[in-house]
Amino acid sequence: MKPIIIFFAAFVSAPVMAQTTTLDITVPGTGNPVCSYITGPVTNGTTSGHLQATATSSSGAGCGTGSSGDVTFGPALPLSPQTTTVQSGNAVSYSFEALNATTCTAAITGAASGSFTGGSTLCSGTGASTCNNRLVTASASFTNTGSSNVADTVTLTCTGAAGQAQSIANVTVQPVGLPPPPGSCARVIPGDGTSGVHSFTSQGTTGIKVGGDQHTITADMSQFASVFGSFPGRNGDIAYDNLPIGNYISLQFSLPSGFVENAPTLPIPYYQWLFMMGETGMDTKVSMSISTSCGDFSPTTISGSTVVNNCRKVGLKADGGVQFFAEGDPNSQCVLQDNVTYYLNLINANVTNVTPTGGSAASYRDGPGTHCGGKTTCSVPMINGPRVTYPQYP
Repeated sequence: MKPIIIFFAAFVSAPVMAQTTTLDITVPGTGNPVCSYITGPVTNGTTSGHLQATATSSSGAGCGTGSSGDVTFGPALPLSPQTTTVQSGNAVSYSFEALNATTCTAAITGAASGSFTGGSTLCSGTGASTCNNRLVTASASFTNTGSSNVADTVTLTCTGAAGQAQSIANVTVQPVGLPPPPGSCARVIPGDGTSGVHSFTSQGTTGIKVGGDQHTITADMSQFASVFGSFPGRNGDIAYDNLPIGNYISLQFSLPSGFVENAPTLPIPYYQWLFMMGETGMDTKVSMSISTSCGDFSPTTISGSTVVNNCRKVGLKADGGVQFFAEGDPNSQCVLQDNVTYYLNLINANVTNVTPTGGSAASYRDGPGTHCGGKTTCSVPMINGPRVTYPQYP
């Protein structure tokens, strides 16, 4: 057996003088397996902060074979979203990032039927399809032919030279005919690693401050009404959200019946600043869109995009926003319609390279002109308005 030279980070001031030493090293992975190395004398290594020893034997479940190490999802991304609700016939976009894996396969079990686009093998081999240390996205469709909600389990198994690891996600599948479920958007937006962000997920329920007195409320950040009240909401209200750098916001809303039809007659079409960014406390630039599916920041020129024409802004600073019109020219203006479900999307990232099914977004956190460098959350004060008001909407 060839000698194995072991290096591991530590801070010591003098050599450890034992003639033989047993080093028990916990290896990341399912069950945290341990590999025990019998070594000769342990001394300071040539690199500062390293210890050095020559192993004479090793034993234990964590030793594996070769140098690839055990398969693990930590500190990378396990299967995400881990809990979601989807209507029958629709798909969920899943993401994960495994370390030391050569093949990852997925199985769907439960009362609803489901399958991944392209088959159960989600990645394998080398090159563009490799599994190791790469963000992988895959779409799974679910069908529920019953009359009530049913549960499915998605089990991801990643295998490598030194073993395998599993990550599990739960999905509730609604039957056809029920309204879209409330709660967090299931879309995962791949990150390009800027500021250490490899994926963006929806924020969900959190505490925010609203109004002139900045009182704290618990808001579902997937629902416009939970933040600003029933659409069109409280005119000029400000919501102060500390948005985690790996999250985005997707607020569901719709224009009520008659909102467009009863728009005031003006020299210019009725409009509203649906969202503005406030100056006080704003940490970072953001990108925004209005779409008919949640969390969609893709350009309208790409096939499959659900972003409304002219309703997408990239790299907004304070006082920037998305302006929509109740009437006007859809070729040059962001025009919305009554009784259509829309999503107002906001993200602390450059979405130039985002596509309807993937692409990547680059965090603005550490970029020029921001005040959020190094933080885990960035303040994004969101203003509902100002707008031209209807008499019935104060």
